[in-house]
Amino acid sequence: SSGINAEYGVDGTWMDSTGTNIYCGGACTFWFHKDNTPYISSITARHVAVGSVLTMKGRMWTDNFEPSMDVSSDGDYIKRVYLNAFTCDTSDDSGNSYGTDLVKDDNGVDTSTGNLMCKSESPGATSYRPSFLHSKWGRSEVRSNVNRVDSKMQKYAFQTYNVLKSVSPTSGSTNGGTKITITSDHVVGPASNIQVDVGGADCKIESFTSEKIVCSTPANEDKTVYPGNRGVTVEYWSKGDKSTTDARKLNMNLIRAFKQN
Repeated sequence: SSGINAEYGVDGTWMDSTGTNIYCGGACTFWFHKDNTPYISSITARHVAVGSVLTMKGRMWTDNFEPSMDVSSDGDYIKRVYLNAFTCDTSDDSGNSYGTDLVKDDNGVDTSTGNLMCKSESPGATSYRPSFLHSKWGRSEVRSNVNRVDSKMQKYAFQTYNVLKSVSPTSGSTNGGTKITITSDHVVGPASNIQVDVGGADCKIESFTSEKIVCSTPANEDKTVYPGNRGVTVEYWSKGDKSTTDARKLNMNLIRAFKQN
């Protein structure tokens, strides 16, 4: 542990040792103990659908959450679980816990580490850093092995994604202009944050709600090969030179080319 000397202020005024502003002599020492810091050491999945139940592992000392009949207000319990600034619920709408437990040692005694499950209330797909508040030891840290860096150069522990429920119509003109309706959950604007890719090109966003996106397809007149199930040509070689047989090491004895009928 190490001590940090600190001065304190209230409402912009530094506290000193004169008059009525006496507070630990105007100079306090804050002692930091690494062994008393809660932490998150791992997360079960790096990428999950929005609204999924997440499992975190780490040091939390307790599997109690809210003070109850058998947990006094000054006892050990976890106050809140957060994903960035959003709350991560530890129980469902009926009050049933998603599941939290402490790891037991060889003698069956609870240790300080355990598993914590919660469901995100976050509005949409993005990168997240989780944390929880312990009633006695404060906010948890995320261990360095959990951290990653996203495309915006921001640290994160895991990311969420939207699940597409349906797409209609399923075909359209190569001249573009086909309006596609995509249904999903937790779509979050503004429109500049939403990008739809159709056949390798941007589909212009026409409108969106939290559950639906409508976009207009671009023209693709110059394309000769199309992804999808609009026809398939399969070529198979039973004999060949060395370069062909070596390709089998990559499990590539079939070459498929998808072309428009």
